[in-house]
Amino acid sequence: MSRQKSKNRRYAWWLFVGLFSALITSPNALFLKIATSQIDGFTMPLLRSIVLVIALLPTVTVASVRYRKQIKKAKKDILIAAVCLGSCTVAFAIAIYLGPASHVQIVALLTPILLVVFVAKIIHEKIKRRAKLGIVVAAIGGLLAVALPAIAGKAMSSSFNVLQILFALANSVLYALALVYLRRSREQGVPIFVVVILSGFVTIILAIMGGLAFSKVPMLEQIRSLNWTGWLIVLFNGLIVGILSRILSVSSYRHIDAAVAGGIEYLNTILGIMLPLVVLGEKLSPELIGGGLLMLIGIYVAEGHKHMHRHRFGIRYKNKDPEPELMVE
Repeated sequence: MSRQKSKNRRYAWWLFVGLFSALITSPNALFLKIATSQIDGFTMPLLRSIVLVIALLPTVTVASVRYRKQIKKAKKDILIAAVCLGSCTVAFAIAIYLGPASHVQIVALLTPILLVVFVAKIIHEKIKRRAKLGIVVAAIGGLLAVALPAIAGKAMSSSFNVLQILFALANSVLYALALVYLRRSREQGVPIFVVVILSGFVTIILAIMGGLAFSKVPMLEQIRSLNWTGWLIVLFNGLIVGILSRILSVSSYRHIDAAVAGGIEYLNTILGIMLPLVVLGEKLSPELIGGGLLMLIGIYVAEGHKHMHRHRFGIRYKNKDPEPELMVE
């Protein structure tokens, strides 16, 4: 009996860790939007990635020696994952800079569906009929949220920015691809932060190139004028979102049921949508609301087949993923 209580307490602890990870990362889009009053969509990922690289460099240097055989074997998957992850970091920041943060978060609901498709195409995992139905429902939601406003002539309105949506879509596509190749590298024994730090270098290169070409205000001038609030957001994005949340989520998802882990991911997404609406007073059009709901339904239908068993404290299920595929932005 005492042994069962101990298991229950451990499970409750790791559940709390997973929830805490979701809660600390959910304001990320909100904070990035606040920071855009001082720096643009190139300077923010540049500073964020410099912080991340400096923080991870000692750990990854040691890991690169210890896991050099695994890294050499998986170098192609590592490179693709790092390029996609670094590129989507820039795309996400630019999308936030161009318009309402809540719109970007709604488009990000497509990521789990895209992940299912890419896994089937790249890793050749069979898509079940239920998952196909979920993909169709989510795709309809995506069309409703993105295509309909443009067709109806709302693309020029202040609440809908075509360029923002394109960068948000690029973020979802690149992020889903990054997760697939990150999974492949993890299956070959490569530590996750090897890919993360390489993606940081990719982000730095892309941000500098984009900033030099497109920033209206020179990047150095933006950095010099950044106040303490802006620097706190940079540190939060680099250290809390980029490193701490990933450590907490990976650790917790090894100990909790997959259905609960999926619920935590959805909670994080919903909070990421709601916070800009409440704090910044952003508005959602009926098309975005309807499209977002359809995408959530599609995600539930597509992934529901993975979580058919109910969880009880202390029970471990065969279908629990020991290493989560999803990571927060």
